[in-house]
Amino acid sequence: MSGKEKVEFDRKEQLILRCDFTEEELKGFSKELARSTAQLAQAEEEKKAAMAQFAERMTGQKALLSGLARKINEGYEMRMVECGIKLDSPIAGTTRVIRLDTGEVVKERAMHADELQRSLELSPDELSNQVFQKVAGEVNSGALDTATTTVRATVSSTPKGKK
Repeated sequence: MSGKEKVEFDRKEQLILRCDFTEEELKGFSKELARSTAQLAQAEEEKKAAMAQFAERMTGQKALLSGLARKINEGYEMRMVECGIKLDSPIAGTTRVIRLDTGEVVKERAMHADELQRSLELSPDELSNQVFQKVAGEVNSGALDTATTTVRATVSSTPKGKK
């Protein structure tokens, strides 16, 4: 039987049997395979990009959560705070550093060399009087031997606010 002859059957039945594809069917499958492969590659690239975006968002949120948790656990954070400097406080030769926002004394320390050398804002008469008082105190205490020491002082005047 060649399968092309007309035969009368008593009944029909369905069986799963091998069927070879024609060249046209194979060509159609090839095109569909290529199209589907390209679509899968595109979907995988989109997934990769979406996963990277989600990973980036999640990393940012994790950093935020971590920072908030640290603040809560520690109860503080380090910030730049403006402070005032009080020279010769609480005693001469020391400096007191005070927070301007709370008035809290942050630290007390020995004065730096540049703080010890600050300019005097005195009038020439006030400066002359202070120099005279200092020299007189040293003479009276015996720190200066008046028989062998010569003291010279020159006071020049610069208007206040001008340097």
